[in-house]
Amino acid sequence: VFQPTTADDITLIIDNGGRAFTEALTEMTGDVAIPGNLIVRNAGHLGPHWEDTTLHLIVDGDVTVESAGRIDADRRGFNAGAGPGAGRSSFDGGGAGHGGRGGDPNSPTSGLPYGSATAPTTLGSGGGNDVNIGGVTGGPGGGVVRITADTIRVDGRISADGAPSGTSGTPGGGAGGSLWLTTPTLSGSGLITANGGVGWSVGGEGAGGRIAVYSCLTLFPESNITAAAAAGPQTAEDGTVVLSTTDGEVEPVVEALCTGDTARFAALAGGVGTLQFQWRRNGELLVDGPQPTGSTVSGATAQELVIDNFTLFDSGNYDVVITADCGTGVSDSIFAQVCGADVDCSGGIDGDDIVAFFEAWQQGNGDIDGSGGTDGDDITFFFERWQSGC
Repeated sequence: VFQPTTADDITLIIDNGGRAFTEALTEMTGDVAIPGNLIVRNAGHLGPHWEDTTLHLIVDGDVTVESAGRIDADRRGFNAGAGPGAGRSSFDGGGAGHGGRGGDPNSPTSGLPYGSATAPTTLGSGGGNDVNIGGVTGGPGGGVVRITADTIRVDGRISADGAPSGTSGTPGGGAGGSLWLTTPTLSGSGLITANGGVGWSVGGEGAGGRIAVYSCLTLFPESNITAAAAAGPQTAEDGTVVLSTTDGEVEPVVEALCTGDTARFAALAGGVGTLQFQWRRNGELLVDGPQPTGSTVSGATAQELVIDNFTLFDSGNYDVVITADCGTGVSDSIFAQVCGADVDCSGGIDGDDIVAFFEAWQQGNGDIDGSGGTDGDDITFFFERWQSGC
C-alpha cells in the first residue's frame, strides 16, 4: 500500500500478511529508494530474491518494523555446498563459514571465514551435503540486507539467518548472511540477527554471519543483535557484530611490493551521513603530491589511497581516519613494504638477488639506501637486508 502525504513523499506499508520480494516486484532489485517512510506490520514480509540477491533499502524517512513484521534475507545466500566458505560435502557434511569458521573437525580448509566486518555485503555460504545419502543437502546461507534511513525502529525482526540442513543423514548448516544498518536513531525491542543454521545429526553447524549497525543514538538492546553460530555437536564460530557511530577496515593486505610499483589501499567503512577520510602512514597524515621518498600520493582524503612509484621508504603501517556526522573512527592498520633485498622481485631472497643487485650497482642504479647516489653504503645496506630476510 502506498499512502502519499505530499507529491514527493509516500509511505510504503507492507500489511496483513503481504509479501514483497524482488522476484515479485522487479523494481525492488538491488538499491531501492523510498521517498518517504516504510512500515512492515501485521505479518507483512519484505526481503530480497530467493537466492544470490542483495537488497539495499534507501529510505528518506523512517523505517518501522512492527512486532509481527519482518524484513529478512533468511536462506537467500549461497546454496548448499557453494560460496567462499562452503561446508565440505562428504559422508558428514561440514558447516558453512562466513563471519566465523563453520563446524567441521575433519577438515582445516572447509567452512572458512571471509567478508568485511565493518562493511558487510557478502552472502552466507551453504552447508556441505551428505554424499552418502543422495538428495540430502546442506542448508543455504543467509542473504544480504542493507538499510539506510532517518530512523529505524525494530519491534519485529530484521534477519539474514542461514538455514538448517536437511533432516536425514549428516549434512551441514548454512552460515548467516550480512546486515548493514545506518541511521541516526535505532530503537525498538525486536531482533536483528544473522545466525548460522543447524547441521543434522553429526553434520557441522553453520557459523554466524556479519552485522554492522551505525547509529548516533541506540535505544535498542544490544543483546538482541546476534550473529551467533548454530548450537550443536560440531561447534562453529560466532560471526561479527559491529555497533558504532563510525568504523572501517583497510584492504588489501599488502605483504610486499617491488620498488616502483603502485600501491592501492581501499577503506571499507560505515557511519551516519557523508563519510570523510584521512589516510596516515605510521600515524602521520598523508598529503597528495610528490613525497620526500620519491613516490607520489593521490587520494589522501579519499576512500581509495594510491601511491605511485612505491619505494622502500614508503614502507610502514597504513590506516585511515573516518569522520561521520556523529563520530570519528580509526580503521585497523596494514603493513605494506618493499623488500629491499628482493632486487629481482621474485618474491623470495636468494643468490639471484645478489647477482641482480651488483648488475644494477655497476650500472649506477644501485641506490637502495635512498642516499641519492650509488656507493659502498648501498652494498652494506643490501647485505644487511639480505641477511635479515628482507
